[in-house]
Amino acid sequence: MKNFCVNPYYALSSGIFTEDRPCCVLRPYDDVEPDRSTLQKQFDDGEYSKFCETCWRDEKNGVVSKRIQDNQSLIRNTNKDLETLYEERHSETMLSFQYKASNLCNLKCKTCHSSDSSRWYNEDKHFGRTSYNGINTNDPNKISDEHLQSLVFLEILGGEPFLDNSHLRLLERLIGVGNTRLQISYQTNGQQMPNEKLSKLLEWFPNITISLSVDATHKVFDYMRYPGKWEKLVDTLSKFKANNWHVSAYCTLSNMNVFYFDYLFEWGMKNFAINEFAWQFIYTPKEMAVNVMPESLKKRITDKFQQHKFATFFKPIIASINKPCDETLLEQFKNTVGGQDEYRKIKAKDFVPEIVDYLY
Repeated sequence: MKNFCVNPYYALSSGIFTEDRPCCVLRPYDDVEPDRSTLQKQFDDGEYSKFCETCWRDEKNGVVSKRIQDNQSLIRNTNKDLETLYEERHSETMLSFQYKASNLCNLKCKTCHSSDSSRWYNEDKHFGRTSYNGINTNDPNKISDEHLQSLVFLEILGGEPFLDNSHLRLLERLIGVGNTRLQISYQTNGQQMPNEKLSKLLEWFPNITISLSVDATHKVFDYMRYPGKWEKLVDTLSKFKANNWHVSAYCTLSNMNVFYFDYLFEWGMKNFAINEFAWQFIYTPKEMAVNVMPESLKKRITDKFQQHKFATFFKPIIASINKPCDETLLEQFKNTVGGQDEYRKIKAKDFVPEIVDYLY
């Protein structure tokens, strides 16, 4: 059971633009869509499912994959060890629900797109990419009352879920079936607190956690999370902590912000005692992967991270940075960033001068 994953047995992930699946990072293989029964058989047989390549790739690159994160979540929220969850895996009990509420968002982050942020609509359209119209919301009735009653973990994603009212019905249904002790985790960009209606509903739930999606600090944050403001995030984070909500941080690493990751890591620990810090690498668009940079910049980042007091923590990042770089992707990267900056009427050198100095 060394590659066991709880999701094919205990979880449901509900998206806006995709069919509901046991996990949000599952991908088709050979034009075949993943289904629960096939996945269960593959995991029962100890196979490394081809539908799960995202997690196998992340784990190979030293990233704490979704498989590992979700295993740990259910261990924590059920008070059962992984061996017990494995033994009980065919109980057909729904324990975890990941719910993407809508793509309503107030930011257009550097490496995002319109399926995850309504703020990206016009820019995607401008550059000839797929652009969605209107605010796309999910159906809070997709999950049955029976499954709501058995949940121990609910993860709510956006867009920005603290702007979204469509998922409030889901919370009302949880209250209605008497399941208010579960853990509810919100992934938020830290630019706003819940509105009054949502705040009143959340008073019913004593176990609220915040997964703060943040890519950098200060002016680099303003650039990566445009048009967000660092000062606003700090203020909102203080309010999260005042509510006694547990806060963890999640960073998306690209070649635009990996140079500054140690600053973000140190700032979170020092100022808000954030000791749970996860990250994911950007794989698409390919030109924004962490290894797409000049060798001189790779060396500077490598030297800096190797000398850090938490050098072991940065070791997988160093390894990914130092993978070979396709020079054509480097030129494409310059064009992508230049086009974005021109459209937004900003200049990268005003926010990430260390990166610009090595590129041009």
